[in-house]
Amino acid sequence: MNGDTTGAIRAMDGDFSPRGGRCVDLVLRTVGERTTDVALELAIKHLRPNRVYIVDNVRPFWFAIDEMLRIGHERASHVVYLDADCLILEDLRPFLDANELAFVDCLVQDAFRGRVACGVHITRTDVVERMRRMEPPRDHIPWMLRPESTRRSLALRGIQDSVQYRGAHILHDHFQHYDHIFAKIALRELRSRTEATRRAFEAAMARWGEGADYDIARTAVAHARVHVPHGAPAPAVQQYIESLPDLAYREVRAMNLPKRPALTMREVRRAGERIRGVRGEGVAGLLRAGITRS
Repeated sequence: MNGDTTGAIRAMDGDFSPRGGRCVDLVLRTVGERTTDVALELAIKHLRPNRVYIVDNVRPFWFAIDEMLRIGHERASHVVYLDADCLILEDLRPFLDANELAFVDCLVQDAFRGRVACGVHITRTDVVERMRRMEPPRDHIPWMLRPESTRRSLALRGIQDSVQYRGAHILHDHFQHYDHIFAKIALRELRSRTEATRRAFEAAMARWGEGADYDIARTAVAHARVHVPHGAPAPAVQQYIESLPDLAYREVRAMNLPKRPALTMREVRRAGERIRGVRGEGVAGLLRAGITRS
């Protein structure tokens, strides 16, 4: 594994929780996503956490998970781990105050894959503690591809035998910087190499439309397939994953695309209303399924 690491974790000042509410912490993970500021604003509004921690540009991702798990969550019953590419558009605090489950994954509306569980993980603190103590299989490709969910699945054994999914009005991977799209979709191609995941990803790709986002996504899939063919050894997979930020920047720069402007809340609200209208989406309850890795 690459020994070069970056970034830092910082705590925000303030307690945003409602009076009498359960103690819930928020951990926002960002690598400079275009949606970071808006994601944080919406999360504080719709989760009302007691404490907020920012995992800021900590790379590679396996190292970010290691460092994230060192955060102390005294008094908290649950932690919401939120990726900065997730925009929460409904009030989840009533659910957080009522939820007793060890782990709940949120179903989000992904810009490239449709309705999936990704990016918002509600985890009870005893599971967080087990994740902290657990040493994952760092030389295994499944861990390299999914360092968080692999560790969490191990920690959930004997505590909760299935994942509960909570439907929510959350946008995922919308409005992103072009190089971030490249890196995310290249990694998604590597994660989609079992029979089931390959079929699901190819079905999603078949629905992609026109425009720069989808052009970049298709380029990223082709790049990953060429540079990390099926059966590539673990060191090659790890090296590619850890080099993706630089690779993505170079590949996208060669496409001569204009830099995107700062994102506005108005854009987010309009997209959320449009997507909710198309889906006819309301607040969903809990769905039960076998433990999976997003």
